[in-house]
Formats: sequence, structure tokens, C-alpha cells
Amino acid sequence: MNIFLKDVLDQPNSLRKSLETLISSSCIKIMNEINVQEYEKIIFSGMGSSHFCNCAASTFLNQNGYISTVISTSQLLHYEINSINRKTLLVLVSQSGESAEIVKLIEKIPNNITVIAITNNVNSSLGKRGNFVFLLNVPDEEAVSTRTYLSSLIISNLLAKALVGQLNDDFINDVNTSLDNLENFLTSYTETGYLIKNFIQAPTYCCIIGRGYSLPSVHAGALFIRELAKYPSIDFESAEFRHGPFEMVNNGFLAMIFAPDGETYNLNIGLAENIAKHHGKAILVTNRKPQTTNENILVIEQKPCSEFLAPINEIAPLQLLANCLAEAKNLEVGTFLHSSKITKVE
Repeated sequence: MNIFLKDVLDQPNSLRKSLETLISSSCIKIMNEINVQEYEKIIFSGMGSSHFCNCAASTFLNQNGYISTVISTSQLLHYEINSINRKTLLVLVSQSGESAEIVKLIEKIPNNITVIAITNNVNSSLGKRGNFVFLLNVPDEEAVSTRTYLSSLIISNLLAKALVGQLNDDFINDVNTSLDNLENFLTSYTETGYLIKNFIQAPTYCCIIGRGYSLPSVHAGALFIRELAKYPSIDFESAEFRHGPFEMVNNGFLAMIFAPDGETYNLNIGLAENIAKHHGKAILVTNRKPQTTNENILVIEQKPCSEFLAPINEIAPLQLLANCLAEAKNLEVGTFLHSSKITKVE
């Protein structure tokens, strides 16, 4: 078993411990005490998976009447820093707390800007700057992000729930249930990996497609494939895929489509069926049993949960797909060729 798969399989155990630490410490209480009414807008920012992990939280806040956005730290630093003022609640996410762009942004913003730091290192530049610091409390990976990504996503979601006054025991229990479901899903990782391997054959590239609360899985997932498998992977919002990119679909086309039960479930199922109709292949990740028997669609079923929490589980099939693609190239899965886990050069 390669180091990446070891990290993937460790996720449920590490994330439970992380959540237990958040609950046993004062972190949940502090989240609930942050007065979001003091701010005109919330900006989430990070780089790589620390950027994308915030998409669901920001969507949730916007749905509940707040003004929220997600932006890469580089874009914020060089082009949109003037959007930050003392009425901005700035949520910065960096697993190491030392990413080049995060450090430069911290040096540039005034001291009166309220910063929420989500990091794995309390003594990092980000950890020291945060007015509120929420630690991932998971072991660092040797390979690409797995448990640190999911821990960042969970904390971001907990924070969003707290800011709108909905972070309670019921939601925390739902998160724990999602971690149980993740563990159950990964017990069959060998069989699922075998199904994926036989289904995908040898695509020249793959597309990762979804919308709504699944956008963290779409953007971070495509990144993980590029990083782990050194493989062309393109991320698309589902509706945007129909506006031009659908022309890519042919006999050699492969997509992974996230279709959790929720607002746009039927639209995502319809997209998978349309791709299959035009001879492309679609791996359909869903927590609701679809009525489809097309041989060009591989359905990966997961346990039911809220659409908001679906990304906790739906990233696992993507991780297994990334591993299959990496192994097919005979790579030493989990090693970096040109970069490292922490990017300190912009």
C-alpha cells in the first residue's frame, strides 16, 4: 500500500480525533460567540485545497443572507486587497500557516482587521496573527492533502453554521455520522478501486463536475488528480460545462460527477445521462440511488446525508480515482517531483 492510500484510509480516525478536540476545547464555544453582525462581509481565502475547502461554507452563508466570498490569497493580495476593511471578517486557511501568499497578506493588512485563522500550526505566521485560531489537529501527510483538506473543510463548515446561529449538537452529530459513513465506504476501497480501474480504461484526461455544496470536491478534487497523478484534470461547475465544454464529449471522454440528493440532483443526473448518450463515460458519485442502467455510467453510491455535508464523503471516490490514474502511470504514488507540501515561493 502506498503512502497516499495510507493517508486516505486514516482520514476517519484522524478527523474524529480532530472533532473531539474541537468539542472538548473551547473552540465550538468561541465560534458561537463571534458576532458576525459587526461585519459587512466575510472573505474566505487560501491557496490550493485551502482555498477550495471554503466554497460550501461561503455558499451556506450567502444562502442565509450574509455577504460572503471565496478568493485565492494571491488574487486578494495583489489585486483585491482594497476590498478588505475593518468591517471585513477575514477567514484565512493554510495547513502550514506559512504559505508564501498568506505570509505576505498578513504583513500587508492593518492590525485592526479581524482574522480567523484555520491552520495546523498554532506557532505559524498565520497562527500568531489570528484573532481567533482554530486548529486542524490532524497529522500532516507525506503525500498530497487528504485529512488536512477534510479537516479544513469541516472547520470551515462548523464556522459557517456558528456565524448564522445554527451550530448545535445535532449538526455535530451529523458530522460524526458522516465520518462513520466515510469509514464504512473506505472499508471497500479495494473493490471500489477495482471497479473504477476497469471502468476508466485509459482516458487522456478527465473532468470533475459538480455544483452547489459539491464545489469544494470539484475544485480540490481536480487539483488532487493533477498533483498526485500528474494527470490532466479539469474542474467544471455543472451548468458551465454545458456552455461550450460539452463539445469535448466523445468516445474517450471521462468525467466524475457529484450528484448529492438536493436542489440540483436531477440536473446532475441528467448531465451524466447526456454524457453517456454521446458515448462519454461518467463516474456518478451520489447519496441517492439513481434510476440509470447505462453501461457508460458507473454509479458509486454513498450513505444519505444533507447536501451541505456531502463533500465529507464524496471526496473519497475522487481520491481512489486519483490513485488509479497514478498507478496506471507507474508513479511512486504520493511523491512530489517539482514542488513540496508547503509552497513558500509565490
